[in-house]
Amino acid sequence: MLGISLNELIIILLLMVIFIKPKDIPSVVNAIAKFWKKLKNFMGEIQTQIQNITEEIDETKDSTFESFHDKIEKVRLDIEKQAELDLYDEVDKKTPKLKIEKTKQRTKKK
Repeated sequence: MLGISLNELIIILLLMVIFIKPKDIPSVVNAIAKFWKKLKNFMGEIQTQIQNITEEIDETKDSTFESFHDKIEKVRLDIEKQAELDLYDEVDKKTPKLKIEKTKQRTKKK
């Protein structure tokens, strides 16, 4: 029960009888119960907000990662495409021959 042992409960009740008039005890207990309920509701709202913020952070992280990954993949494909264009001779597109082979042939002729 709320983490309160029997001994602590007895001490609390004795203090209430000593410091509070017996006829006021029900209203004090009622006020404490209302306060406790408000506190629990407040803590529940805070937990819900923290959970929502955490989910939003996770979604933002995932979408940022996906966007970043897509951009990297696009750059990689562009580089790959550019490297392919650089390796093949532009003049002979039907039967692409590597520029490297043509330079070897030129050096052999000399």
